[in-house]
Amino acid sequence: MKTIVSFKSNPMLRHTRRNINTAALALTALALLAAPATLPAQQLAPTATGREVISMTVEARDEQPGKFVVEKETIDITPSTTGSIEEVLRAHSEVQFDLNSRSSELGGEITPPRFSIRGGNYYDNNFMINGISNNNYLGQSGFLDATIAPNGTPGGEAQALFINPDLIGSVVVYTDNVPVEYGSFTGGVFDAKIRDPRNDGFHASFGFSNYTRDSWTSQKFAEGRASDLTTDTNTHQPLFERYSYFASVEGPLTKNIAGLLSYTETRSTIPVWDSFTPASKFKNHSINRNLLAKLATYGLSDFYAALTTTYAPYEREWRAASSRKDSLLTSKGGGWQVTFEAEKKMPFATLSGNVSYKNNEVSRDSATNKWFIWANSATNAYANWGGSSTTVAEGNWGDFEMHQKTFEANAKLAFVEFGPKYLRNNITTGIKFSTDRMQRETEDSLQFMWLAANSPAGANRMDPGSTGDKEDGVITGEQWLNYLVFYGASDKTVSQTTIAAYAEDKIKVERFTVIPGIRVDHESFLGTTAWSPRLVLNADVLNNGMLNIFAGAARYTMDPVSSFKYALFNNRTQERQRRANYDAEWETYQEVTALPYGTRNLKAPHADAFNIGVSTTWKGFDFRLDGGIRKHRDIIRTRPGTPEFTREYINSGKSDYSGVTFEIKKKTSDLGWAGRHNLLLSLTHSKTESNSRQDYVMEENVEGGNWSPLYVFYNGEFVPADNLPATNFSTPLVVAFSDMASFWGGRVRLYNRLRFEKGGDGIVQSTKDPDMSPDDPNYNKYYALNDARDPSQGGVYQTATPSLGRGVYYFTNKKYDNIFFWDMSLDYDVVKNRAGTLTVQLRVTNILNRHEHVNTTTSATGGIYTAGRQLYAGMQYKF
Repeated sequence: MKTIVSFKSNPMLRHTRRNINTAALALTALALLAAPATLPAQQLAPTATGREVISMTVEARDEQPGKFVVEKETIDITPSTTGSIEEVLRAHSEVQFDLNSRSSELGGEITPPRFSIRGGNYYDNNFMINGISNNNYLGQSGFLDATIAPNGTPGGEAQALFINPDLIGSVVVYTDNVPVEYGSFTGGVFDAKIRDPRNDGFHASFGFSNYTRDSWTSQKFAEGRASDLTTDTNTHQPLFERYSYFASVEGPLTKNIAGLLSYTETRSTIPVWDSFTPASKFKNHSINRNLLAKLATYGLSDFYAALTTTYAPYEREWRAASSRKDSLLTSKGGGWQVTFEAEKKMPFATLSGNVSYKNNEVSRDSATNKWFIWANSATNAYANWGGSSTTVAEGNWGDFEMHQKTFEANAKLAFVEFGPKYLRNNITTGIKFSTDRMQRETEDSLQFMWLAANSPAGANRMDPGSTGDKEDGVITGEQWLNYLVFYGASDKTVSQTTIAAYAEDKIKVERFTVIPGIRVDHESFLGTTAWSPRLVLNADVLNNGMLNIFAGAARYTMDPVSSFKYALFNNRTQERQRRANYDAEWETYQEVTALPYGTRNLKAPHADAFNIGVSTTWKGFDFRLDGGIRKHRDIIRTRPGTPEFTREYINSGKSDYSGVTFEIKKKTSDLGWAGRHNLLLSLTHSKTESNSRQDYVMEENVEGGNWSPLYVFYNGEFVPADNLPATNFSTPLVVAFSDMASFWGGRVRLYNRLRFEKGGDGIVQSTKDPDMSPDDPNYNKYYALNDARDPSQGGVYQTATPSLGRGVYYFTNKKYDNIFFWDMSLDYDVVKNRAGTLTVQLRVTNILNRHEHVNTTTSATGGIYTAGRQLYAGMQYKF
């Protein structure tokens, strides 16, 4: 919105031009209650009568509440510990981050940090690239997840492709009052916009950036681990090295078409030792690649089109267990995507749309599909690497591949504003079609071990007379194994088609704006139809855009595809075999047929959101104060299996969020030696209450052989394990401040970001009853329920680990430390002339070198701390 204010003066008056200008500015500020957010553009125009007209253009605040945009200028200089685009959100207090995302333990990780919006979990957000879905539904427990059991599913992240920040032109984020064209979320919307190629001539750039290593950071580990540089644990990374390099070329290819070709690679190396005798070193490698080609039109006033091809694979080469030989794995993620988008401006409306195809994966490649558990001894000829351990393991569980193939098409028609002067309408309507095909494929896997119950009288696995093949569980002259579990290969596919339609109208009646909208989603897997009504109200109190009171109400619904994934992961068929001696044939004595996972009654999770607030400008500052609540319902959780199902999923979870945010923004002009600044200060006080732990990822764990209590003892009574309070993404107070500054005509750019997070409540678990004294005979025993589904049936103390679902943990409350970060970035154009620009980069995170305790696990021992001061360096050349 623009307001033109003119002041006229006559040369007959005694006041000078300077006094006139000063008076005019003062009156304008008084009339509008503030100077504009952007500097006024002044023009002195002589008239035929000799009078001067001073015109001032005031840019009023006309943003949709609940939306913010991060521009490329800020993206390029934002300090990022992982080299990912999500770090730009740390300057906004309404966004909460995983407390472990700045952990000193994980210095070598390059996957994006997880974040929460309005009480939702990180996988409740809709991640998008140029308005196209970038959501991954194939296991979201993380690539660091060490689940390698035969029934276990390899983990990935909530995003399918990790796009390098250098390729992003802007990031659009919605936290509230989200337009109806966006669906498939209950948290927020994160839309990264790939930049267009330049068309003012050919340009190229290359560089080496974000280099850091363990010696450039101050680390603090749990007591007793500080000097443990020979780590044998994947989640303890005292040594690491990370860096990125990139190259791109762009420019006009024809009169109206420009092209961009770019390659970026981010690498991380983490030395890890095994626990063999003697020990040896292995280097875990993580690699994220981006190869992007984009063609886009330019110079056409009424038409735009772009074709973007992105190849963004992620690989992690690591070892599943430090004590197991030949346990090398390659975790794979990412994939490729092709998108065509177009926009046509017509006299009455703008028609836009896109078509895309994406193929992403979450897979695990293993060196072998056999796992052996040998008897260990230093005198053995072969199985002798386990030190004092009685057994040693060797091998792995085979390949496990999952692919998600998505075709998506969108069309939107936005009409130009129409209607009488005092009743204006701005209608937007559109449709979306998508189809997802998810496939899981696993190879055969075999587990060899010794079970005394299967051996004939007098038989011994340690038999110098044994002869045979190691691949069949026999070490000639040493030992043999008598028990084999054969897991059959599996190949399963699940598909779903979703159709959505939406309509929205922006109605203006004088100083009042009403935005009603409706979205309807229908999916084929569950056969559900979800209605998502939304409404935004705004009152322009002064009728000049300077003071607005707004409110909103909306329903947000998750895409059901995030629930139908559970039908894809059922246990594989097991065939158990045994033999009487090393030269005997294997005999099948038991077959276990997999039961499906129960998903027949699932509904799509949804959230009802309400917010109210006010925004204004004063003396060049933008102010915003708003409060809101978010009621998350039908969160998917699990319950014990029945004779019909291995595990059954139900919509029993719920979570309530309430929060208040206060924000101040200001952009300054060039202040000479003091530079130009873009300031942002925000504060959010919030509370999350849940019957369903928000940090608990409902993934497909192995069924059997692990202790996963269904009930726990908390606050003096038995409650379902999912009823425990959130221990992450629940910081009660976040304060963030950032200053994007440039000096010396833009050759020097300085970015400061400060973020304070008040320590919240956590929980600590124990297998021991805290009210039991050490002299009690049951003090060191486990408490197991008689019936995992009904704690009222009582239980017993036992020395053996309880079977699945029957064990009981005891939980007590704890407090997290406050967290404070001060991060800084400096870019300096050392050379800037016609030949090009050479820029050196320096990033410093946690300048004050603080080490806060952020152990979000429920373990009562050990400690995880934030990484201290860390340096990053880089250099790039552009011409």
